[in-house]
Amino acid sequence: MSKNFASTIAGASILITGIGLVSKGFGFLREIIYANNFGLQTNFDIYLIGAVLPITINTSVFYLAQNYFIPIYNKKLFQGKDHASKFLSESFWLFLILSFFLSLLLFVFSSPLIRLYLTSPSQSIYTTALTIFQIFLFTVPINACYSILSSYFQAEYNFKVPAYSTLFQNILIIVLVLLFTKSIGIFTIPIGYLLGTIAQFIYLLFSMKGRNYLAPKIIFPKPIELSNVNKTLAIIIIVEFVNQLYNIIDRYFYGSVDSGGLAALNYATVLYSLPISIISFALSTALFPRITHSFTEKDISSSKSQYLSGLQVNILLFIPITFVFIFFGETIIRLFYQRGNYSSDDTVMTFQILKWYSLSLIFYSSYAIINKVVYGAGLVNGLLKISIGIFILKIIANYYLVELYKQNGLAFSTSISYILLSISCYFLVAKNVNLKIGRKLINGAIFYFVNAGLCYIVIVLVKNYLHTTSGIGEIILSGLFIVLYAINIIIIKPSEFLILKQVLVKYTS
Repeated sequence: MSKNFASTIAGASILITGIGLVSKGFGFLREIIYANNFGLQTNFDIYLIGAVLPITINTSVFYLAQNYFIPIYNKKLFQGKDHASKFLSESFWLFLILSFFLSLLLFVFSSPLIRLYLTSPSQSIYTTALTIFQIFLFTVPINACYSILSSYFQAEYNFKVPAYSTLFQNILIIVLVLLFTKSIGIFTIPIGYLLGTIAQFIYLLFSMKGRNYLAPKIIFPKPIELSNVNKTLAIIIIVEFVNQLYNIIDRYFYGSVDSGGLAALNYATVLYSLPISIISFALSTALFPRITHSFTEKDISSSKSQYLSGLQVNILLFIPITFVFIFFGETIIRLFYQRGNYSSDDTVMTFQILKWYSLSLIFYSSYAIINKVVYGAGLVNGLLKISIGIFILKIIANYYLVELYKQNGLAFSTSISYILLSISCYFLVAKNVNLKIGRKLINGAIFYFVNAGLCYIVIVLVKNYLHTTSGIGEIILSGLFIVLYAINIIIIKPSEFLILKQVLVKYTS
């Protein structure tokens, strides 16, 4: 591998994707183990209720740290290394203190918060949910510190260390669930999550060359500077938290869905999120520091090129994934989940949800990239209005659709929200930064959609000719679909494929 490979956007994306595949592979293995040990049983629904708020906070803080820290850190670097180091220390302690008091506040009010989700629960169910919730609260301040350190490494173009750190959490959860489920049951998950969060923070801390940067400093920033930073931070906090509230709202409807409905939503969400968390996350993580740098230098041409390339590659990869989820999703679910306490009926329920989610896959995966451009361009006020408006729409859609379609209605309302969120943010960028790339995107999307459609027609003809109905046959056909799609791309050689090819050549050279 060339020395400069990891410093390029595409090269860093490949690197993060490679490590992400390993990390998400462990994460997916974790979900398979969950399915085997807990299935769609009530205790797993209870775990999801107890865990949802702390995990939502942790996820929000992780993205908040990136979107707040990296743009400002880049600006501080232009002022000098001392300014950047001071900002790192300020951010670390600010996030630690705020998250500690938030966690403490939630701990005090943990009992009424849990009762909001559980309608007339038994004492054992209530106690289980409460204990899980309180264990997870211990992870909130640790995760906040981890999030700032992870953002610091990314701002310094060191993508390896934070990528490696993500392995710890899943590995520890898997080990605890396998070894201790019989003795402590569902509590193995929150305990493993806590230990994993501690481990990944320690790994980042000891990977820093200058840990003295984190020493608390008595700093008196200028009032104007402090006002601007606090305003930006407050807006980003609201945006990131609102965008993570969908799971919390869905779990409020625990009493309106079928038994095991929340667990099925979780398993479908894991499958839906897997390619996004690997591919789109890699693209956006590698893109964000550079596009922020481009906006800081007012290099719109470079910003547009990076933005367009990211979205085009994303569409190239996610159209076939969408087809696989919609047409072969049941086979995938059966292959990975259906064993132990996870039945064939559970597979059917999860697949119906996955199909509704998949309607928004291309849009939401693209949002991961568009979102970084919004933050890099400083369009947080517009993003705040969009996020709040779509969140209100999500709540209204939930109340209407859950009565008609139960858990499928919750998935459908989420898809509607994701589609509108990505489209709205695209137009926000197009209007305010003049990054108008709609025609190229639409032409590319049509081309890849037609390619995928023709490949699927071939697969249907092969299936009818061979009369294949077995699970193994379906797996082979889904693999054949991907192969046909890839062959067509290789033959036609669109620009996105050439970008990927150049990066892979550099990677192997």
